Amino acid sequence: MALTLALRGASCDARATSSRKLLRREPAGASRPVHREHLSSGVSKELVQRVARRDGGVAVTFANEGMYDFVVNWCEHMDEIGITNYLVGAMDESLYGRLRKIGVNAWLMGSKNIDDDEVKKDFGWGTRTFHKMGRDKIRLVHELTKTGFDVIVTDVDAVWLRDPFPFLRRYPKADALVSIDNLRNHTSVVATQANHAVDGEGLEHSACGGNKNIGIMWFRSTEGSQSFTQEWLNKLESNDKDWDQVVFNKLVEQGGCETARDGSGVAPAYGGGLMLGILPVAFFANGYTYFTERLHEMFGLKPYAVHTTFGYAGTVGKRHRLREANQWYGDKYEPTYFQGKFMSYTPRLLKDVDYAEFDVVLEHMRFVNHQLAQLYEAAVVAKHLGRALILPPFACGLDRVWFPHKGRYPGALLKLPFVCPADHVLKIEELHEFAQDYREFSFLGHPYMPR
Repeated sequence: MALTLALRGASCDARATSSRKLLRREPAGASRPVHREHLSSGVSKELVQRVARRDGGVAVTFANEGMYDFVVNWCEHMDEIGITNYLVGAMDESLYGRLRKIGVNAWLMGSKNIDDDEVKKDFGWGTRTFHKMGRDKIRLVHELTKTGFDVIVTDVDAVWLRDPFPFLRRYPKADALVSIDNLRNHTSVVATQANHAVDGEGLEHSACGGNKNIGIMWFRSTEGSQSFTQEWLNKLESNDKDWDQVVFNKLVEQGGCETARDGSGVAPAYGGGLMLGILPVAFFANGYTYFTERLHEMFGLKPYAVHTTFGYAGTVGKRHRLREANQWYGDKYEPTYFQGKFMSYTPRLLKDVDYAEFDVVLEHMRFVNHQLAQLYEAAVVAKHLGRALILPPFACGLDRVWFPHKGRYPGALLKLPFVCPADHVLKIEELHEFAQDYREFSFLGHPYMPR
């Protein structure tokens, strides 16, 4: 069973490794240094207007110098799917200069609360600087809702795989649409949802409950959006210990939240002041449903986006997960990653693993340790040969969760055993100490790999 699953997982990943023809970005589109009407977040209405598509939609992300390769990855994916109406806010001058050099429509966003030295570094999830950055984000969102344009704002560790604008435009009654941390779709809970689905795609059944994730947000330029984001910003600025996402979820439920009776998925929230819908988790995937559970493969779906949440090892782990899925284009300007000599090997998996008969934890450890023993041997051989080691795909008998569980994340559709992300088995952030030069298991199939 374990061996069959490992092979099936490898074939699923092979679909993501097919060669892609990437579009080339020309530097002529870089933003000009002077605009007449600037908002406090630094962006000008003229720049937004120049970039926006005919229906008034704009895609936006922001980052600092420490996340430059993530910005490249985000932009390359946009180029690949044919989206040109996007903007990047640079939180420091160094990133702004680099983005202008490669022709990205960018503006110098800066930061209201983070000092010049800290703003260039990796903020680190949950840190004080991370929360300060959140205030810059919500200030930007609020100001964009007042420009007269509709905006999809994503964190820079999200990746676009399909043009989302046709989907978003199906819901003109919605002031806002947002992603969620659920582990399964709820797009066909009631029969009336089918009346609003297009090609099997629709919103989640209810905007009430669950943890809304603000890594992917669509705000239309409406009074509801403007009022909501203004109070959201006010609450954050009045208490520097609050987390922007927690405040968002509280505000949505404040004064009551309803479920759409017509099955559209769009219903009053924020005490009736905001018409809200939840983006379907199988199509606007979080890190669990895409990298671990693989809902899109389970049901044969084509996601619009993936946000690298539910991960381990911080920024290093996010990058590695995207590499494994061959959705990492951040090395476009660092071609040395694909140069050199490499070594790969085919792991042998135990066939006598029995999770029904024996202790599931002990069987998982036996199953994984057998794979790790082979990894140690391969690392020694690769080092002796002077080659970079290509990691194998790992098979796991247990899910990895940061709290006690019964084998898998509660509520997940995951079947055990499964092909798991490398960070379920290895400390990715410390892996360079074990194997100084290594690559992800899907490395040879990357579209940047010389043929």
